[in-house]
Amino acid sequence: IKVLIVDPKLARLRLAQAMDEVAGAETTSSMAQRHGALAAINGGYFRTTGIVRGEPMGALTIGGKILSEPVNNRAALAIQDDGKQVRSAVTHITMTAALRADGKASFKIHGFNRPREKDELIVFTPEFHRTTLTAPDGTEIIVEKNRVWAVKDGAGSQPIPHDGFVVSATGTSREWALKNLRRGARVELKTEVKAEPPIPFNPDFILGAGPQ
Repeated sequence: IKVLIVDPKLARLRLAQAMDEVAGAETTSSMAQRHGALAAINGGYFRTTGIVRGEPMGALTIGGKILSEPVNNRAALAIQDDGKQVRSAVTHITMTAALRADGKASFKIHGFNRPREKDELIVFTPEFHRTTLTAPDGTEIIVEKNRVWAVKDGAGSQPIPHDGFVVSATGTSREWALKNLRRGARVELKTEVKAEPPIPFNPDFILGAGPQ
């Protein structure tokens, strides 16, 4: 076992992402060199094959924003480093998320920034990649400033706006999206993250991993 002891008066502890995006793969040593780190460790599990190699396999929130949903109630590590004190907590994360169209119809979000499966609705944020990297077998709805800007049916790998997100859907989710997310519709993204046990501070990031 190797132990790294960090003195918060001398060093900061923070999260870095491979290639500075969700869909990126990079060696730990490369990331450490690029960020000028004194030391670095792998943070959590990630997808090792396919076009989205490097995508986190579990919870990832940065600054309160969900970038990847939790998996199977696995343990997660929460960290806050204000430059004076490092605070940490091990917890279990659950998440609920939904889209609301024109203040009326709502629909479950199945995941964030990951490959889309059958009948799923996935939200891709600007932190993911330049595009959604999806196949052209669903519907992709581009949302800018909380308004539907374009509906692309039978299209994939759509550009992700820096001031919005892309809703990608197939099957029953696609049917709901085409009916309710028409051009000009107002779209609200509602998310709620719960931690058990509760985190006694406001974390800089929460990173999911494996068994506690």
